[in-house]
Amino acid sequence: MKAKMKGCRLVLPVDLTVGDLSVSDDDKEKCFQKFELDARNEGVEYEGETKLFECTGGAWNDDSGNAEPGIVKGFAYDIGPKSCQVLQDVVAATELLLVWGLVGVSESSSFQSGQAALVNCSSSNKADNNVTADSARRSPLQTVLIGDSTVEWYARMLDSDGELDGDLVGAGMVAYSLRTSSILAGAMGMCSSRTLQSKLKLRPSLEDEWVYSQKKLEVEEEEEEDDDDDE
Repeated sequence: MKAKMKGCRLVLPVDLTVGDLSVSDDDKEKCFQKFELDARNEGVEYEGETKLFECTGGAWNDDSGNAEPGIVKGFAYDIGPKSCQVLQDVVAATELLLVWGLVGVSESSSFQSGQAALVNCSSSNKADNNVTADSARRSPLQTVLIGDSTVEWYARMLDSDGELDGDLVGAGMVAYSLRTSSILAGAMGMCSSRTLQSKLKLRPSLEDEWVYSQKKLEVEEEEEEDDDDDE
């Protein structure tokens, strides 16, 4: 209700991928400690069993047909295929996308579908890695990545072989990325910092960019030279 009053559309999952075993922090760390250099997008193997739950008529139905109102037994670690399609449709109608966090538990290979769907539809895929051509983004969407895990898994999925050194902005795949989310959080909370002022707000100007302070300085220097010539 609060989101509707503020003009915000809140989209909730309609299906979930659920595991019967939890993924511990130690399990998540394994994909960072040991991985193939040409397959950085691969997560750790999940040892439990997974089920797909779909919400119909206010009840969550698993893939065996059992239904219990409002109850999902297990650990909801990813969104299902229908929710992935909804996510892609929402992004398709977006001009500016701020991504902060992961869709699913991307550290495990069994729960990467939601994150892969988001990466596929929100990036300009100029490198032919593990992203299919039919899902590549072609519209002028501006994607901004915030947070260490967000940037990390976008880089792993779009640059799985490491040819780009993870530089998605330089490759033109996303508009902006920032691993330190506290900088943006400070800006949104109107709590500025020296780092924010120097690195984000006061970026260096481009060669062909008109900068008022610089042009003003050049005009003043030209006027001083003219005065010296008159004397």
